[in-house]
Amino acid sequence: VPAMRCAGLRLQMVAAGSGAQAVVLKALADADPQYRVTALDNAVECCGQGIVDALAANFDKLRADAKPEVMRWFGANHSAAAEAVVARCVGAADAVLSGEAMTAAAKIGSSSTLQALISQLGGEGSASAQKALLFFNGDIRHSVSALLSSDDAAKQKAAVALVAQRHMTSAYQDVK
Repeated sequence: VPAMRCAGLRLQMVAAGSGAQAVVLKALADADPQYRVTALDNAVECCGQGIVDALAANFDKLRADAKPEVMRWFGANHSAAAEAVVARCVGAADAVLSGEAMTAAAKIGSSSTLQALISQLGGEGSASAQKALLFFNGDIRHSVSALLSSDDAAKQKAAVALVAQRHMTSAYQDVK
């Protein structure tokens, strides 16, 4: 039965035309994760890139269990339009949402998402932030090099690990 609901949702989204955004947002309120993911999987095709703005604007209104799914979708689609929401959620209290936000931040690769990840180093989310920074879609050298002169030993340790793991040879002279 869930497969039939999902197929029906896809048809409804296609048939809705310009009203497909409302269909997606309504689907994200559903309790069934498969149904919500179906809406996300077909969102850009049926709604265009405007759906990113709509999801970012309505993010705080989403069900708690839908937020990590949407965050994963932002990352998978490299949704730069959602970078403010992604950066804000990097330090979320919800560990699942925070982890998905860190992954999305790395995939988006903007300066604001980089700073959000850097801010987590040395703290509770340090290991997840380090992992995300290993595959960050952009240049992290200057931000990581700046951490090498930090007074915070935990941030320095994380920075040294990143310098070594990403083979940032230009930062080797900054390691003390």
